[in-house]
Amino acid sequence: MGTKELLAQGIGLIAMAMNVLSYQQKTKRGLIAFQLVGATLFAVNFLMLGALVGGILNILGAVRAVVYMNSERFGAHRLAWVLGFSASFVLVYILTFTAFGTPVTPVKLVVELLPVVAMILSTVGFRLKGAKAVRMLGLIVSPCWLVYNLIAGAVGAILCEAISLVSILVGIVRFDLPTGAKGKKRLIVSDLDGTLLTQATIMSEENRGAIEEMSRRGVLFCISTGRALFEIPEEIRKDPHIPYLACSNGAEVYDSRTGERVISHSLTPQQAEAVFRVIDGYDAAQVVHVGGYAYCESSVLTEERFDHYGLNAYYRELFLRLKTCESIRSLVQEAGGAESLALFFADDEEGKACKAELETVDGVAVSGSTPHNAEVFSAGAGKGVCLRELAALLRVSRRQTVAVGDQMNDTSMFAEAGLALCVANGCDEAKKLAHAVICSADEHAAKFILEHYVK
Repeated sequence: MGTKELLAQGIGLIAMAMNVLSYQQKTKRGLIAFQLVGATLFAVNFLMLGALVGGILNILGAVRAVVYMNSERFGAHRLAWVLGFSASFVLVYILTFTAFGTPVTPVKLVVELLPVVAMILSTVGFRLKGAKAVRMLGLIVSPCWLVYNLIAGAVGAILCEAISLVSILVGIVRFDLPTGAKGKKRLIVSDLDGTLLTQATIMSEENRGAIEEMSRRGVLFCISTGRALFEIPEEIRKDPHIPYLACSNGAEVYDSRTGERVISHSLTPQQAEAVFRVIDGYDAAQVVHVGGYAYCESSVLTEERFDHYGLNAYYRELFLRLKTCESIRSLVQEAGGAESLALFFADDEEGKACKAELETVDGVAVSGSTPHNAEVFSAGAGKGVCLRELAALLRVSRRQTVAVGDQMNDTSMFAEAGLALCVANGCDEAKKLAHAVICSADEHAAKFILEHYVK
């Protein structure tokens, strides 16, 4: 074995280690980072050994990893990326039998298809949320590569896929399967404005200390808010004792420690356009959540328009903090969808009529505590769905979940939780649907929960 081949095999072994370790990463970003290094090294390995197709596929795999590691920057949530990468893999398959001169036989047609299928499926896995989805698809991807390598007689690659398959199974057992601890964890999901925050929209030191103490006791205290991610105050967004942030009425859920989006139920471009077609017939100021930020149209930001829509001091201040754009509709079309849309009507009767019409749009949910206001989001979202999915993600039983809120948009959480608590300053309808009414937001709700409900 020559020096070049020895070096190639050494690089292949390092690549193997990166791929194996990737499935032991708890976050999807960490998993992809290890696979990026592995794919790059395998590309060098295959090219040094004269395996052109394997080298090309791994180069494409490295490019793919870069895109999905920087998903927000490149808009990797868009289907176009999956289709583009899949087309490139298929093109390599075609070139195998044309430009690269591989004999066209039934066996070769099937064998050379296996890594292409593996690459397409792993691309789909990168688009899904969380490392669990990637591991589950790995149960198909890894055997495809394993069979291909067995037929090709590539010993190093065979070893890599065999160990990777074991690593996938270990990762599934460690992170994805229910454990004996299920039901022992406690999950508290709290609304923000009017619940965890005081009427002055700040979080008291009493609440902050209570959340830290609950975290010390193993309680998962999370936020569920109608705000976009970057509307949440930074001290809350980066609080190490608040592990998950559900934003835009449950449309997006982020792991605050890694910044990774773990649950997503945004409006599709088609749903958003259907919503805009309804809104066109009504007089409403609009706020849209896109990419973790909230936007309004710059034309709304005048005292005359504020008066026209009857915005009180709180909402006027909110609008003045928003990012601006010339056209919300254009922004949403360019972004490929929206997390949620808030509407403020000049006339309450118009508000009622608009909400009734929006409720007929397929796949869209509408909420709002008053006729003057409406919040529009995907029917797959909502605070209740979010609580249920977050509990499943964290392997917490329903009876160990607590929902805390103050308004009607919190009551879907009440219906899903083992214990539903409404603050004293909440609306009467929410109080009726809660299991208990606790102190007001100004009397430190988190502290009250620690003292009365956390053992």
